[in-house]
Amino acid sequence: MTAQVALTLVLLVAAGLFVRSLGNLGRVALGFRPDHLIGFSVAPQLNGYDGPRMAAFDRQLLDRLKALPGARSVAAAHIATMSGNTNGGDFVIEGQEAESDREERNAHYNLVSPDYFGTLGISLVAGRDFSWTDDASAPKVAVVNETLARRYFAGKSPIGARLSFGRNNHKPDIEIVGVVRNAKSAAVDEDDSPFIYTPLLQRSDPADVTFYLRTETDPRTLAAPIREEVRAIDAQLPIFDLIPLQTRVEDSLVTQRVIVLLSGAFGILAAILAALGIYGVLSYAVAARRREIGVRMALGADPRSVRRLIWNEVAKFLLVGGAVGLPCAYALGRAVESILFGVKATDVEIFAVGVLLMAAVALAAAWPPAFRAARTDAIDALRSE
Repeated sequence: MTAQVALTLVLLVAAGLFVRSLGNLGRVALGFRPDHLIGFSVAPQLNGYDGPRMAAFDRQLLDRLKALPGARSVAAAHIATMSGNTNGGDFVIEGQEAESDREERNAHYNLVSPDYFGTLGISLVAGRDFSWTDDASAPKVAVVNETLARRYFAGKSPIGARLSFGRNNHKPDIEIVGVVRNAKSAAVDEDDSPFIYTPLLQRSDPADVTFYLRTETDPRTLAAPIREEVRAIDAQLPIFDLIPLQTRVEDSLVTQRVIVLLSGAFGILAAILAALGIYGVLSYAVAARRREIGVRMALGADPRSVRRLIWNEVAKFLLVGGAVGLPCAYALGRAVESILFGVKATDVEIFAVGVLLMAAVALAAAWPPAFRAARTDAIDALRSE
C-alpha cells in the first residue's frame, strides 16, 4: 500500500510541475500581438523565380493584399513566426573584431519587409524601420533587438554601427539603423537571444516567403480573398500554412498540453487506485479487528478514539509513502527540468500541494472504514466471536 501512495505522490507532483510550466508559458510576453493576424507562405523559387522576379512578386502581392477590405497592414518575412524554424550564424561588429577572436558571437536572423514590425506589433525602440528603398541597389542595413544592443553596446546607441555575418572574413558593411523590442520567433519558450533583421529586398537568393495581414475583423474571413490574390498573380503558385497567428501560437504549445493531460490523467488514475487500495486495506483491517474494537468500546473507548486507530494506520501509509515518494518525485523533477519552463524541481509549493492532495485522497478513502469502526456495537462484536 505504501508503494501505491509513493507512486501517486510522484505522479501528482509531476502533474503539478507540468501544469505550472504550461501556465508560465501562457503568461510569456511574446513581444508581438498575434490577435487579428493571419499568415501564409509561398515558395516562388520552386516555380523558377529568380531574385529580381521574386522581389517584384513580393511587392506586387503586398500591394494587392493591402487593398483587401478589412486589411489594416501587411508585411512579409523569410522565416515564419512561431513555426519552430530559425536561422542563425556568427557575426562581427566593426571595431570589436579583436574581441570576437576570443568570443564567439551568434545571433538569430530573419529577412523582413518594410512595416514588418508594425504589422506584427513589435515596438521600435530607436532608429527607423526598413523602407522600400532598402533594396538590392541600396547600402546594406539591419535592425537589431534589445538583447543584442544591450549585450554588445552597453550604455551606447548601436545606431550607425556596422556589422557583418561570418567571423572576420570581410569588413563589416551592414549598418544598424534601428532597434526593436525582443520578440519570440521560433517558439514561446525560447530565450531572448541576439537577433538581427535585414531587408527582404536585399536577399541574395530566392527563398520561401511568409506574408502577414493584420485585419480589422476575424482574420479567417480573408482566407479566400488571399488565395484569389495569389492566383491573380500566378495561378500555378501554391500557398501553404494559411493560418491565424494566434492559432500558430496555440499549436506551438500542443506538446506541453499533451504532457499536462497525460500526467494529470495518470495522477488522477493513481489517486483513484490508491484510494481504492486504502479503502480495501482499512476495511479488511476493521473487519479483522472487530473483536478488539468491541473490547475497547466495552472498556470505555469512545468513537473518537476508535476513529483515531484508523487515522493512525492512514498516517503510517502517508509517512512511509511520503518518505519514499518525495525523493522519487524530486529525482523525476530533475530529470524533466530541461523541458519545464520557469519551474524548478525544488518547487516547494508544488511538493506541498502534492502532499496535501495525497493526504486528502487517503483521508477520504479512510473515512468510511473509520466511520464503520466507530459505530461498532461492543456486545455484537463480542458475541460474534
